Amino acid sequence: MKINVPFGWSTKASGIGKDYRGAAWYERKFSAEESWTENGRQVYVYFGAVDNWARVFINGNEVQLDAPQGYLGEIISGHRGGYTPIEFNLTKYLKNGENRLTVWVEDKGVYNQHSYPALIGKQGREAPCGYSQTGGIWQTVMIESRGSTFLGYVHANPDVDRKSATFDIEINNTASEAVNSLTVDFKFTPKKYNATTGEDEIVGETITGASCGLFAKSKAIANFRGGAAIPMWGQSLWSDTDPNLYWGTATLKKDGVPIDKVHMYFGQRKIEAKSWTPGCSYILLNGKPVYLAGLLDQGFWIEGLYTAPSEEALRFDIEAMKKRGFNLIRKHLKIEDPLQYTWADRLGFFVWQDMPHANAMNIGQYTPDDLKAPGRDIYLDCLEGAMRRDYNRPSVIAIMLFNETWGLEAGSGEASENSNKISIMKGHQKENAPSAGTHINNADEIHWISNLYYRAKELHPGMLVEDMSACNNDHINPTDLNTYHMYPKGYRNTLEAVSFRESSAYPGSPANFREGFEQQGQPLLNSEYGGVAYADFDYDVSWCFKYQTDIQRQQIKQCGYVYTEPYDIENERNGLLTWERYSKVMGYEEIAWGGDMSIADLNQPNYIGLDGDPNPRFAPGDTFSRNVIAVNWSGNQYKKAVLKCRYDASDQFGNYFDTCIKDLVGQPIKFAPYVQEKKVILFCLPEIRSAGVLTVWIEDGNGHKLAKNFININALPSEASPRVEPIGDNSYVLRQAAYNSFMGSGEIRLSYELPIGFNPSSLKRLRILAEVSSVKGAVGIDPYSPETHSGYSQTAEGYEFPTDLTVSINGHEVTTVFVPDNPRDMRGALSLGALLDGASASDFGYLLNLNIQSDLIEEIKSEIARSKTLIVSYSVKENADHKGGARIYNESEGRYVVSPCVVVNPSDVIARDAYRPETENYSVETFLDRGQSFTVRGGCFEVGYAAGTGIVLTHKKRLLAQAAVPGGRTHVRISLFDDKISVWTRNNPDPAFVVYCDAEFENGNIAGDGLEFVLTM
Repeated sequence: MKINVPFGWSTKASGIGKDYRGAAWYERKFSAEESWTENGRQVYVYFGAVDNWARVFINGNEVQLDAPQGYLGEIISGHRGGYTPIEFNLTKYLKNGENRLTVWVEDKGVYNQHSYPALIGKQGREAPCGYSQTGGIWQTVMIESRGSTFLGYVHANPDVDRKSATFDIEINNTASEAVNSLTVDFKFTPKKYNATTGEDEIVGETITGASCGLFAKSKAIANFRGGAAIPMWGQSLWSDTDPNLYWGTATLKKDGVPIDKVHMYFGQRKIEAKSWTPGCSYILLNGKPVYLAGLLDQGFWIEGLYTAPSEEALRFDIEAMKKRGFNLIRKHLKIEDPLQYTWADRLGFFVWQDMPHANAMNIGQYTPDDLKAPGRDIYLDCLEGAMRRDYNRPSVIAIMLFNETWGLEAGSGEASENSNKISIMKGHQKENAPSAGTHINNADEIHWISNLYYRAKELHPGMLVEDMSACNNDHINPTDLNTYHMYPKGYRNTLEAVSFRESSAYPGSPANFREGFEQQGQPLLNSEYGGVAYADFDYDVSWCFKYQTDIQRQQIKQCGYVYTEPYDIENERNGLLTWERYSKVMGYEEIAWGGDMSIADLNQPNYIGLDGDPNPRFAPGDTFSRNVIAVNWSGNQYKKAVLKCRYDASDQFGNYFDTCIKDLVGQPIKFAPYVQEKKVILFCLPEIRSAGVLTVWIEDGNGHKLAKNFININALPSEASPRVEPIGDNSYVLRQAAYNSFMGSGEIRLSYELPIGFNPSSLKRLRILAEVSSVKGAVGIDPYSPETHSGYSQTAEGYEFPTDLTVSINGHEVTTVFVPDNPRDMRGALSLGALLDGASASDFGYLLNLNIQSDLIEEIKSEIARSKTLIVSYSVKENADHKGGARIYNESEGRYVVSPCVVVNPSDVIARDAYRPETENYSVETFLDRGQSFTVRGGCFEVGYAAGTGIVLTHKKRLLAQAAVPGGRTHVRISLFDDKISVWTRNNPDPAFVVYCDAEFENGNIAGDGLEFVLTM
């Protein structure tokens, strides 16, 4: 049986795909050259990570580690761990020519089964929030020939304040004699990665230096810390926004002759947690506060589980999240492939590193009658290996020792009385350890965690260390961070959770700490949150992400958060991407005015938002008053910053109307760094039923957007709209309140009674309006399969579920339109918070707006003269290309305050020649053949049907947008509202494109090639 390495045997990519816990043998042959062992050279096999227990054999002989691993007080064969690099010296048994390499791997680790000590992390569905198991070799394997004296590591220690760097050095000497007269020369050049060219470009001056007087004993490892500082007067600092790296070499020399060389890089940066202003402690990057907008990254892929399918996949996750405004991943209970951290370094992205916990980490778990806790040895080996491997990576700014006390016996319980009196010392010996015969003791556990903190600080003084990512108010001291978790449902519960954390964050506060400990001024951050939790399955997250993030961004003490999570995993479906890494649709750019808001506006350093209920409902005409909250975390000083806002709403026909609430000039705002600023917005809502959006943003003196946000504000009367409503002379709206749907093929028939006294001969025009969508049901039965989805899944690219909807009136087919999906995200303002106890939006539709062709009107006249009834049918035919069903919404559901209706004799204007509308905001629809076009707004914009291109929108011959249209003559509708221009084709309810253009124009005549226009004011 063959296996594809490096993929665990349980993965599809391995070629095995077997969920198996046990042992397996790997074997392959390779050819060794004589030069590999000349002059005392040594040959090593290197494994990036093997889960869990690895033993190596060469030509049938077992190879022991150069530095044997301790376990239960004895030296064990091979290595136990699973997350960090290991290497074996093959030289003793190596032959010139063909060799046989054999690797025995065992993985029987199961969460909370302490008889088998092993690092667990998120592996195994037995864990509280666990996924599929990974067993075997899951990171890169290589064979390397080295000189008898070589560099083990070269760790850079930047000193940003003194503009210098020192280096810690490890020298390995496998020779039988000591080696003296050693030096290490350094040469580094600052470079920054250019994503456009794919090159690292020089950004500063090369630095050089040396460490002298080094030596190594026979068959020993020598460690040298510090040494002479290398000056870096023109230092190029690393940050998430300016990721400069010093690339170069460290060359080991003996008597001036090079004997080994390491190609490496490091980042000149400083990270610290300290007080910034009275009452506020922050994380400082290079001396200035930095806001951490992060994601809880589990590090799983469909094909390879723990192993990414490629380096591009590792890079993609970083780039996808950086594009969305995030600047951090909390790598959750997994030490990731170092290639991803390299891309984090090059692209500018922070990493919080979680340590995976182990079984048998507490006294009495492994064997009830003794004091052994073998899991601690395995854990510590992993901690040291991870910090050694990633020491030079500037992106890795913090390490979290434990997650939610997983693997800790005390768990969420309170510490014992003895724990309050324990003496914590910097070191690794267990002061005041339990006496013989004592089994589980919280004092021992707390002491061990404290010693781990100091050990981590010793291993890497320049990194933040947190005792645990707290879930049950169980921090202890020492810890550099005060973080909390929350998974509340609904806005109110979230507000209460965050407000409590904010108000109780101060030195001396016992909040979020175990009994006997208190806060010492650590920065407050959230390290996990979300509205859709593990095993909730797939719901919309665009809604809960926004209100939960807004609440946190409006707190001045909290300096970061970690959302769960970047992508879906198995049965945990709360990602911003699907498990396949398709994008989920948040909809913010369609909701906020301007078309330029995205999730990045919530995560970027500069923030603006509105406090209070994020989806309030008022009666028409009510007064709206709300605080706008702005916080500038960029540290930039802005001159002439202004706060702007506008309120836009759509009416009972789904059309925008002028609310006259447009603060185009703007209020001056200081927007000073690291200060919370509040402004009041006050206005009266429209007097009619409407669905509205209040958009707020800040511009600098040059009109550039600095921050943007929105809330939905709906003006809804308590009573439903009348079934029959006169809207003009012999003009009526006929409504149905039904909320109907069917799956697959089928039909919905809605009947409308004409008003008493209506003269059928007066019928001149008809318009059909409805909010429509397809109907997505649950798919699949295996909740861990990416193909399985509930009937509530969020809108996502690649998961569209279209339908071909045929609309008929009184049996006459009007048209068949393409409805692209059954969407569920924040665009459905009337359905926000309808599911999952307020955490998820429900579904919504697209606005269908059909003018009945004039040739049908005469036939309908004669029919209604007999029946006085109009029957509108929405059907999906058996032979349709897309049989996605249909859903019809009413005015209290979905996106628009529109019930399915027929407008009898609407006040639209039909014009064959140029027509001057009374307002600059209007809609025009007509039919175009290829080569035809028409202009609007005084000729400012032109809509044309170009052969081979489709529908094209231009401004003074400059292309603004285009959409492909198959076939010949096509229906085109354009809607102009202030700067927003929307174009539809073929009566499809989803716009072909929407653009914003602030070009100046005259109140416009409409001109075309003798075309008949329908114009709506």
